[in-house]
Amino acid sequence: MVFHLSALIVGGQSVNIYKSIKIDTTRKVESAEVIKIADRFLRRHLEEIVYDVNEKKFVEEQFKKLEFDGADKLHLAKGFSSTAVLITGLGQSKNIPIVLSAKAVTLFPSDTLIINNFGGILRMLDSIKTSLPVLLYAKQLYPNAPVILTNLGNTLFELYDDKSAEVFY
Repeated sequence: MVFHLSALIVGGQSVNIYKSIKIDTTRKVESAEVIKIADRFLRRHLEEIVYDVNEKKFVEEQFKKLEFDGADKLHLAKGFSSTAVLITGLGQSKNIPIVLSAKAVTLFPSDTLIINNFGGILRMLDSIKTSLPVLLYAKQLYPNAPVILTNLGNTLFELYDDKSAEVFY
């Protein structure tokens, strides 16, 4: 214990090991910004899927459904989003959830569930920092949705903004 305490004292001053920052959670996020983020992640992770035959086949089969005459694209997009959440929870793939949820966002960038799921998946699998504008946009669409507020709280907590996280929790 003496070693641990001495490690916290530098030049006669104690070092604050607790890191806290303040993030602007009031900024307005436009749908174009979220679509741009989704498109970037979609392209990046589609490139990574090329090397896994099973993942590539699965994604191609899902996206082919969009081409059928009379396809209910909203229903399919919500299915992509829900499947992405399920696969994320099972830990079976990193690329498929991001590809499916990003594709859903590009199809329906004003659907609250689709946007929230994409933000949550980004936070868990790829980029906590990039999930923030996506979740802020979801909050703009549905300001009092508990799942969005919780995802925002989790994101802010992980980005060391405990005070803002507390507000969203």
